[in-house]
Amino acid sequence: MRVERRAGYWVFNVLQPLFIVTTSMFASYAFSPDEFSDRCSITLTTLLAMVAFKYVVSEKLPNISYATLIDKCNGPPLKLGTHRPANPDIMT
Repeated sequence: MRVERRAGYWVFNVLQPLFIVTTSMFASYAFSPDEFSDRCSITLTTLLAMVAFKYVVSEKLPNISYATLIDKCNGPPLKLGTHRPANPDIMT
């Protein structure tokens, strides 16, 4: 018997929305560096959305002791989101 995992659900319902939320964080670069509050509000709002999204996705995953592919794909955007407000002059 051959068992195969279909990843379509996770790609379209988890990874694709995560990519959209992560790329929307770069909308803060449309503002000039002088508009610090607008840039931070966009970045922090998307960071909050990523944390909420991770919380919802974690309820659908089993409790295991190792990182799944979803965890590995969710880690770098969260690091980018926490690094961005601390260093607003990056890529300006």
